[in-house]
Amino acid sequence: MAQPRLINLGVRALLRTPVLHRVASSYVMLLRFTGRKTGHVYTLPVGYFRDGGIVLTTTDDRWWRNLTTPAPVTMLLQGHQHTGMGQAITELGAAVDGMAALVAGCSRYGQWLNVGSTADGRPSQNDLEREVRNGR
Repeated sequence: MAQPRLINLGVRALLRTPVLHRVASSYVMLLRFTGRKTGHVYTLPVGYFRDGGIVLTTTDDRWWRNLTTPAPVTMLLQGHQHTGMGQAITELGAAVDGMAALVAGCSRYGQWLNVGSTADGRPSQNDLEREVRNGR
């Protein structure tokens, strides 16, 4: 079993534990969706940011392709299960805007993605565009 898979198992267990989830659940959730081709149900820990009624996340993995059209998702957020519709944002401008909101709302994402800040504290547009063009 690969190391990232072991880490994911540990994070999933942590987020499902009633009291211990508080250690990470303010910025990591469990996202559950069904593969569009295989029908396999996936449950992945992903970083997130809530922007009103919208939950934003990003990945450099391929799982987002299962959400290129709106699809039902379940999210375990801060110990509570929520359902909704997930959809990948593939248009460059909209993806950059979404990632900017994510990085502005969760500074850890900026560090994880290597997105710097401008003099006024906003995420660097060049860094955001680089990340989106690189497949995030």
